[in-house]
Amino acid sequence: MEATDYNQSHENYTDFFVSPSVFPYLKAFCITCYSFTFIVGIVGNGLVIWIAGFKMKTVGAVWFLNLAIADFLCCLFLPFGIAEWSLFTLTYFPEELCKISVMTLILNMCSSVYFLTVISVDRCVSVTWPIWAKLRRTRKLAHIISGMVWGLCLILSVPFIAFHNLHTDFSDCSEKSEQFENSSSYQLVKTLRHARFAIMFALPFAAILVSYGLLFLKLKKKRRRSIQSQQSYQILIAVVICFFICWFPYYTWPLVPVNKAKHQLDNLINEICICVAYMNSCINPILYVFFCRDFKDNLIKSIPASLEKAFLDRSDVQSIEELSG
Repeated sequence: MEATDYNQSHENYTDFFVSPSVFPYLKAFCITCYSFTFIVGIVGNGLVIWIAGFKMKTVGAVWFLNLAIADFLCCLFLPFGIAEWSLFTLTYFPEELCKISVMTLILNMCSSVYFLTVISVDRCVSVTWPIWAKLRRTRKLAHIISGMVWGLCLILSVPFIAFHNLHTDFSDCSEKSEQFENSSSYQLVKTLRHARFAIMFALPFAAILVSYGLLFLKLKKKRRRSIQSQQSYQILIAVVICFFICWFPYYTWPLVPVNKAKHQLDNLINEICICVAYMNSCINPILYVFFCRDFKDNLIKSIPASLEKAFLDRSDVQSIEELSG
């Protein structure tokens, strides 16, 4: 009797998630991705926090410091995701660990996109209104704005975290096909997912695109741009592109209705989207170093110096060049 019950529960859970032949590979893939993101993210973002927080005294460094803190916190909670997948079997799912992972992911994706928005607007203002920026753009103001951004992200994240914890229909820890087939909660789930897409991705990302559009129009009129200035913009463009690649699937896939017959494929794609979203937390420090000049020659002997160059504002570079000249 016990064997029969076990086989029945095993079959039911297999139908709920993915086939037994695919599950071991998915489990290994997710644990590997989480572990890689955790190690690289903690080391990389820790180095960025050290450089931007203790070695740099620029306004730009304040923005990158807070972005690194958001990514560092997300990586710090990744062991819960690793434990979740380590304990996850075809007959058991640790829902509590999943909820903790989802909570940190929501706060991270909100803070990341809003700090990228602030960075983009700040660069646009610095180039478009240089005199105003030179007089009013201070580290004190940057710290105040950073605190306001963290408060806004916390306010925006709390409702979605609450719904994830209280309503199974909205949680990434439950099957999407069941959510959309439940007529009583279909409209609520649909509204909340669209609201999350708009508030935490579409609107801030649109502001980023507008800022860079104005920025490039302004820079296009200038004949000469310093190499350091070009590198600075290359870094920001790379960060924004990687953010889009990592987060766009995570936000859009839950909005796609899925037939119950294909729920296993849906669960497989959803887990891959979550892994890719987490990887964004460790990508930024790599980009900061790779886009610096003479990276291949100076990486081993001067990683901190390369990061310090990445965070220099255009005005700071000009001041250094004047002093050295």
